[in-house]
Amino acid sequence: MTRTAAISVAISTRDRPQALARCLASLRAGSVLPAEVIVVDQSRGDDTRRLLGGARDVRYVPHAGSGLGASQNIAFAHAAQDVVAVTDDDCVVDVRWLEAVESGLSGPRAPAALTGRVMPLGPDTPGRYPVSTRQSTVPRQFSIRSRPWEVGSGNNFAVRREWWERIGGNDERLGPGAPGLGAVDIDLFYRLLRTGAGVRYEPAAVVFHERTTLRGRSERRFPYGHGIGAMCAVWLRRGDLRAVLILARWLGFRLRRLLRGLRGADLTLAHEELLVLMGTVCGVVRGARWERRVASREVASQPLHPPFPARPPAPSATAQVSIVITNHNYDAFLPAALASAVGQRGADVEVLVVDDGSTDDSREIIARHEGQVRSLLQENRGQKAAFNAALDIVGGDVVLFLDADDELKPGIAAAVAGAFAANPGAARVVFRLEVVDEAGRATGETTPSAGVPLPHGDVRSAVLAFPDDLPWPPTSGNAFAASALRRVMPLPLDEDPTGADSCLHPLIPMLGPVVALECVGGSYRLHGKNAHWRDGVDADRSRLLVRRAHRIHADLDRLARELGHGGARPRSVTIAAHRMVSLRLGGPGHPTPGDTRWRVLGAGLRAASGRTDVSAARRVGYAAWFAAAALAPRPVARALAEAALQPVRRGGRLRRLVGR
Repeated sequence: MTRTAAISVAISTRDRPQALARCLASLRAGSVLPAEVIVVDQSRGDDTRRLLGGARDVRYVPHAGSGLGASQNIAFAHAAQDVVAVTDDDCVVDVRWLEAVESGLSGPRAPAALTGRVMPLGPDTPGRYPVSTRQSTVPRQFSIRSRPWEVGSGNNFAVRREWWERIGGNDERLGPGAPGLGAVDIDLFYRLLRTGAGVRYEPAAVVFHERTTLRGRSERRFPYGHGIGAMCAVWLRRGDLRAVLILARWLGFRLRRLLRGLRGADLTLAHEELLVLMGTVCGVVRGARWERRVASREVASQPLHPPFPARPPAPSATAQVSIVITNHNYDAFLPAALASAVGQRGADVEVLVVDDGSTDDSREIIARHEGQVRSLLQENRGQKAAFNAALDIVGGDVVLFLDADDELKPGIAAAVAGAFAANPGAARVVFRLEVVDEAGRATGETTPSAGVPLPHGDVRSAVLAFPDDLPWPPTSGNAFAASALRRVMPLPLDEDPTGADSCLHPLIPMLGPVVALECVGGSYRLHGKNAHWRDGVDADRSRLLVRRAHRIHADLDRLARELGHGGARPRSVTIAAHRMVSLRLGGPGHPTPGDTRWRVLGAGLRAASGRTDVSAARRVGYAAWFAAAALAPRPVARALAEAALQPVRRGGRLRRLVGR
């Protein structure tokens, strides 16, 4: 009987069911079988789903987004083993591939990651050319001084999950199907080496990559260079001067190959290298724009604001993370939340459960976890009171609030602690959440949506101008420096007992930079009773959000003045949209006295014009929405509201337009 290795295999696929079937067949024929195979499917049709419908040895994960980086992040989030090996759907693995991976990552001096040989698939036939090959038979150990493109290929590598989680997984902006077009693997290897991970090339780990036509190979050259250029620009903008050396070496390498092609009259080589160089230049421009154009993603502080206020020393990589689970009558979901918190790997974690006056079986569930978690049982006073009570007794340097109907991925606490240690002075770490249904099944969506940049760096300009428009994750997708929380808490207890995260969204970034992890760190469950999600628009909820925003804007203004910023005068597209919904859907209790649709239209147009962080096309889109919502009949206005304000339901293009 074939032995099973404690390794998860991750495969990303998109509209290539026949190639995927061939890849899976090669895995099943191996000398060692994987403990599990995870296939993340971004296909537009149903052929892949039908292919895997009866496969008991494959975990099928549909994903409505695009991008190889996002797909691999999702696969790692679902993996149950400590080692994850990655290949592509257009590859065939050698019969001893997994055996070589297992051997290479075993022993006391085993590296954090392993790469291997990539050989052409099938015989050398006319009109078919190898692509992305890596044929060296010499083992090699890499360091930070190594050229990252020499480390390995994205269709043949394996990583220990603790290291994947420590660096935050893939940068989802890079790679095929994403704006960066390529180099998601090279960026990953570079960040592993930069963090101190050992990476080894093991020639015994072999995969065979499908050949392509000459045109197909040429079409990959521009994206390849584009990804490298974008990666270098991102790291340079983030203050990593080694990126200059990497870019210079890369350009020198490609220029030498271009000259070789010209001198030898090898026009194919010259043409391909010219495409790589053109892609690199365009990628540098694209990567620099990512870090420059969106205020919420600027990393370097601009001299537009006073220095951040002094706080205690930054948490270390071994700092304690306090996970606070807030619960009210969620006995159906609480066990999963508890298990995800208690099961964190690679981090010093304390778990506190604050039960806010539950009348179901929640307290019995909490009692069964005595010894694993601390508990605080209070009368029903609301989420804000639960946050306040928890902060009084937690001991961690980092605090992560987890809603009882959500879950965390096993290594997110370690990733958060590492992010704080690597970014001294950071006040907050954010990450995406996978959207699941009531039974915990993946819907293929994330929140914020994949492809929408998370706020990152010094975001004070954006917070002071349009705080409600930034795409913050829900409660469970945030981790805070405890010292920053104590600067702005306790939260005010008023007639609105919920929305604790909404209060913290604009205040915490005023105290320090934000760090964004480009990974999925948890699950956000939709079950029909969520406080921040409705099946359709709700005028009453829009009114609640407008009233809440008025109070939060007042708190933000006071804090800004205390810190020497001269106050805040927010103009948010989101709040103007909720004002429009409240008016157009009708009913009593509109929160802004004297409002008319024309006044809100003017506010929306001013807010749209002030969104300097987005493209002109998106600003025009915002303005068009307000004009249509003001002028359209009520049924059409309702449909427009649902399209703009229901981020989990709208299509991909519209999500990218509204930026949520």
